[in-house]
Amino acid sequence: DTLRAQVLELERTKKNKKEKKEKKEKNHEKYKTELASTLEMLEVQHGSIEKKELYAHPKFVSAMVEYIVHDFEKGRAALDDSIGAMIVCDSAPQARAVSEQLSRTAKYSHALVLHDEGTKQDRKDIQEDFKKGKIDILVVYNMLLTGFDAPRLKKQYLARMIKAHNLLQTLTRVNRPYKEN
Repeated sequence: DTLRAQVLELERTKKNKKEKKEKKEKNHEKYKTELASTLEMLEVQHGSIEKKELYAHPKFVSAMVEYIVHDFEKGRAALDDSIGAMIVCDSAPQARAVSEQLSRTAKYSHALVLHDEGTKQDRKDIQEDFKKGKIDILVVYNMLLTGFDAPRLKKQYLARMIKAHNLLQTLTRVNRPYKEN
């Protein structure tokens, strides 16, 4: 009887994992489809549009932020509800648009970090608040990609192309031990 119960539990666990994987793939496909549709619509609407304008367009940003918030929520549920995230943007206008869209969702606290906004001390205070867990999501453009060490940073969303050495530096921001289990 106990062996049968263990086999049934194992089958249930496998089924649940498969269902979760299928749901994740479905959400990912939905996001890709919505993004492709948005890109196509914008191309038709504006003809030839510059990449910077496209990536900062409210329709593009809205779909991207919706995906990020959903994924971040799932990440927190799966890992730990104290983890933080960083959205690495393609331009300052895109970063501002992402920050505005995050403000509309009001689900998670966030801060915008741009090299040309605020003082150096303001940016340092934001970094410290993030490390302390007072800020859930950092929205950055050309900031905090190298040398920023925050162990709670476990989700990173790249909304831009990053090359060579900076790619390694950027990705290692999320590859830090956080909590001992």
